[in-house]
Amino acid sequence: MSKKKNNSIHYSKKHIFPHTDFYFIDGKNHPEIPMHTHDFGEIVFVINGTGVHVTENGRYNIQRGDVFVLDGIQKHGYIKTKDLYLIDILYCHERFEQ
Repeated sequence: MSKKKNNSIHYSKKHIFPHTDFYFIDGKNHPEIPMHTHDFGEIVFVINGTGVHVTENGRYNIQRGDVFVLDGIQKHGYIKTKDLYLIDILYCHERFEQ
């Protein structure tokens, strides 16, 4: 994780993907996470609980059964999480450009 000039949070693929193109996160009791960006894609499965996914385009209530894809460029975060359980599949964009 690194901080950009404007104090926003940015997660870098060099810290997540040292030897692989995919990374899985089993996120039980997912906490609130401040707005951030990253240089990799993310597929999010909401397994249980509720929360609000915040983007620059709006706020979206999320709940069990929801699935969404993030390109990483868009700033986003999570608030009002309650028993939120997410499965995240993180992937390098370059994997799909070959």
